[in-house]
Amino acid sequence: MKPQKLSWITVPLLISLVLQILGLLVLPFLIPLIDVALTSVANAPNSGLGPQELRLVRSLTGTTLWALLLLGVFWAALIYFTYGAVHDGRSWSRSAALVIAVTGLINFPVGTVLGVLILMGSFDPEVQGYLSR
Repeated sequence: MKPQKLSWITVPLLISLVLQILGLLVLPFLIPLIDVALTSVANAPNSGLGPQELRLVRSLTGTTLWALLLLGVFWAALIYFTYGAVHDGRSWSRSAALVIAVTGLINFPVGTVLGVLILMGSFDPEVQGYLSR
């Protein structure tokens, strides 16, 4: 039988997953915005950005966005598999949920609330028993 406070872990994980996916969907729309900003900075007088510097900044920005995309996909997959494992009562899911909760505390204010809820649910004795099978 599933404990009552298990939803204190699963619901915040589900919300985190939805927010992570929305963040990944917004990421491609940042490219034109960053390009416009770089172009306007390069065209400003006394900007100090020549064509070589502008190419370097664009390539570093593109590399950063790709790295963020890969990291975001990995994080979304971790949240998804942790959500399923918590439902199934797997023992490793509590540790993964704690990692997600602690890193979520940094993401103020929504991630902080979700992280606190996951932490409160993870330390409930019934939930600990359910997730230690």
